[in-house]
Amino acid sequence: MQDYLYKFDYVDPELARLNQLSGHEEYSSGYFKIRAKSEADALAWGGVLADWLVMHLFEDPSPGRWSRTIGFGTTWDGLPRHRVPLMERTWNSPAIIAGEYPDVESALRLLKW
Repeated sequence: MQDYLYKFDYVDPELARLNQLSGHEEYSSGYFKIRAKSEADALAWGGVLADWLVMHLFEDPSPGRWSRTIGFGTTWDGLPRHRVPLMERTWNSPAIIAGEYPDVESALRLLKW
C-alpha cells in the first residue's frame, strides 16, 4: 500500500450560485490523501470520494453530481515540487484507505484554507 495525493476540482453551492450569476465557470480544488495498492486504485477511489463529498456539500442524496459536471482527478505519489499550502496540509493528514470513507466533517475541514 502506498499513499497518493488526489486532486479534484469541484463547485460548492456558493460558487455554483456565483457562477450562475456571472456566467463564468470557476472551480475550487480539493485534495485527499489516499492509501491504495496502485495509482489506478487511488484515482478510482478519489473519484468516488469527490462525488461523495459534493453530495454532502449540496445535501443531495443522489451520487453523481461531481462526475456529471467535472469528473476527473489527478494523483501524485508524494508532494509535487510546486504546491499550494492546502496540498501540504492534506499530505500531512491521516490517509484515507481506498474503499473506506472518512468522517464527513474532517473531509470538509480539509477543504478550508
